[in-house]
Amino acid sequence: MRPLTAGTFAAIATLAAAATAEAETIPITMVTPAELLADFNVIVQNNLSNSNEIKGPALVGCPPAGCEAIQGLYSTGPLNRNSVVLGTTPGTTGITGYGEVNVFSNVLAGTNASVNGSVTYVGGAVDGNGKLSNSGTGSVLASHVFPIGTSSANNPATFQNFIWAPLTGLSRSLATLTPNSELLGTTFTPGMAVTGATPAVFSISLETLNSLTGTLTFAGCLGARTCDGVIDVTGAGTLTQGFAFPLVRGFTNILLNFDDAVTVDVGNVWTASILDPLGSVIGTHEIDGDVVAMSYSSTDETLFSPFSCSDNLCGMTAPPLRVDEPRPLPLFGAAVGALAACAAIRHRARA
Repeated sequence: MRPLTAGTFAAIATLAAAATAEAETIPITMVTPAELLADFNVIVQNNLSNSNEIKGPALVGCPPAGCEAIQGLYSTGPLNRNSVVLGTTPGTTGITGYGEVNVFSNVLAGTNASVNGSVTYVGGAVDGNGKLSNSGTGSVLASHVFPIGTSSANNPATFQNFIWAPLTGLSRSLATLTPNSELLGTTFTPGMAVTGATPAVFSISLETLNSLTGTLTFAGCLGARTCDGVIDVTGAGTLTQGFAFPLVRGFTNILLNFDDAVTVDVGNVWTASILDPLGSVIGTHEIDGDVVAMSYSSTDETLFSPFSCSDNLCGMTAPPLRVDEPRPLPLFGAAVGALAACAAIRHRARA
């Protein structure tokens, strides 16, 4: 048997290092709703318009029929203001071929925004009267092909299949949960059975939410942030906020899930995440949490307090059909096993 040489071990070490480095990112086909909510401050299908800071990363997509010329990003406020770098900032995931700001469609006329982070990707056009500059370590890359096919024509399908479908599926799944908690006045009271491993589930109508005034109270494990809470809102229409969330840093354990098409008009303190994939969000007051909606227009800050997705809430729906890609470390292990098998065969042949 020929002994393994130093060169062989060096080659194996190189493979291991490469595998480890590659394992730091994952393909978009493998990204889960929990990872999307952890990674991105704002995710919209149609238009993102902001004149103030968005503190975390953002995704701007386009509908299945394709991106229109009037669709995309209109921004005069800084994006990813907190300089979050996906895969490096704790709690975030590195996604292969994605940066901190990803615009599948266009950067529209009137845009004049700076982006912090490593890189910005634009799938469509950057309008001649639009300006998007990267103040981080990277650059703005236009005409980007998001990884699903070989041309930018595939960008709408990438967004729909691997970003929007999992998030809309999550919203539908959360809407089927059996309520175990109740709203008493303006106090959200988790059920007696709720523990650190069981989410508090509320189901209230849009009409009821519209009738609330004053400051909301989150009792028990919700206020202590030891359990997750889903406030499922039924009915379509417009939410004109007459209440206020507690004036504290964002509740990373509370998500408002809107079942139907709702225009959420945020005009008061809002410190929780919003999942509204059939409607839109208008922010004239600061929002401290994730915003997922068809469109988002904001004149105030959007702070990055991503929904924690604990209590197995974000794993309740299967993502769309995925083309699984082999992970590098298992492949590396298989390669080492194959080397060992070959060595054993040679040894027996010479015995």
